[in-house]
Amino acid sequence: VRAVALQTNPSGSYFNPSQGVFASAGDGGDPGTTNGTMTVEIIGAGTVAPAYDGQSLQIGKAYTMTAKPAKGFKFVSWSGSVTSNSPRIKFVMNPGFAMTATFEDVTRPAVVITYPSAKRNLSNAVISATGRASDNSGIAAVYFNFDNNGWTPASGTTNWVTPDLTLDAGKPTIQVYAVD
Repeated sequence: VRAVALQTNPSGSYFNPSQGVFASAGDGGDPGTTNGTMTVEIIGAGTVAPAYDGQSLQIGKAYTMTAKPAKGFKFVSWSGSVTSNSPRIKFVMNPGFAMTATFEDVTRPAVVITYPSAKRNLSNAVISATGRASDNSGIAAVYFNFDNNGWTPASGTTNWVTPDLTLDAGKPTIQVYAVD
């Protein structure tokens, strides 16, 4: 048996000093039952069910939450008032309870060179390579490497272009990758 000393006022509300929680006893309700506001944050792309963020949950009661990653993401961990690497967590509500579900992007970006096409013979002495890039969570940057002279940022992301590239005799090569 657990005894909790509560301070009440004439309006029927009370304050539990050990938990720092205000609540209302209502019509003969149990003044030992207090609630606290749950905070849930999501980092990355995914959902948490049930949607307890901002909800008033009963202090001392057991709850569960499940994190589900969006397509192209994986669940990494729970952090905050409880830590776990399992998508499903069980917890007992306490005042100030806060959780963060973290998801990680596991899908690589796709990148395509649209000009010049592969194995094409060009007579121009100077060209600009162009292309497209896509990803489930957006493209941060596109880099190119012309004739093994080092990686350089292209201009643009989903539609990108290189600065002018001077073609020398031989077989010049262009390599491209995208970062999400």
